[in-house]
Amino acid sequence: MKNDSIPSPRTDTLIQRKIELVRYIQEEKKDYREFFLKICQMILLNLLLPIVTAILGYKVGASTNEE
Repeated sequence: MKNDSIPSPRTDTLIQRKIELVRYIQEEKKDYREFFLKICQMILLNLLLPIVTAILGYKVGASTNEE
């Protein structure tokens, strides 16, 4: 009669591989999330912020010259 409560070495290595795979997937998701946040931050700070500042400066300068 076989005892199912004691894992065989083959089952143990399979579980270890699955655990490693889950950790690898979690690490990949974390790296992708960090990359996406860095790209968004770069776009916002280097592209949109100067454009918005220029537009607001133009509007304020144009409105003060009219008065």
